Amino acid sequence: MTNHFISAASDLVAFEKNDIRILIVDDWSFQLMETVSKLSEAGYFNTYPALGCMEGLIALHNAQKTYDILLCSTSLNFAELSILLQAASRNHLTRYYSLIGDAGPLDSHLEFFQNLNTHTFRFLGVFDKPLLPYSFGRALAHVHIHKNQRIAAPSPDIRGGNAGPS
Repeated sequence: MTNHFISAASDLVAFEKNDIRILIVDDWSFQLMETVSKLSEAGYFNTYPALGCMEGLIALHNAQKTYDILLCSTSLNFAELSILLQAASRNHLTRYYSLIGDAGPLDSHLEFFQNLNTHTFRFLGVFDKPLLPYSFGRALAHVHIHKNQRIAAPSPDIRGGNAGPS
């Protein structure tokens, strides 16, 4: 099944759902696998699970091709989530990110998410858990996914700072 995405120039570009690389980060293994399953049922087969923020950061850093979307649970520890999102933004490890789950606990951190939202790292919003692939697909209809190989970007240093290309 083909999905259509509208670019900044309003050109209609067709992509297979399977071409969209999605990294899903959750700290509950059951919820993580349920999200992967829901997306697979909807035709998003290029999804990758990461159990926790550290595993997510390692997956982003070690990817041969960049992920198009980083989908994170709202139940993740906020300090770890903020480190993950800042590293993804600073090192250009993905272009889009979204949250899944109850947005209530994050209300006090809205300014953080607004400050992260730039032209190179876009926030797609918060989706309910369990994920409804239809609503997720509708949000994706308004973004442009660039299909490009990852260029040697600075690797994130887990201790803080940049270690440079590896």
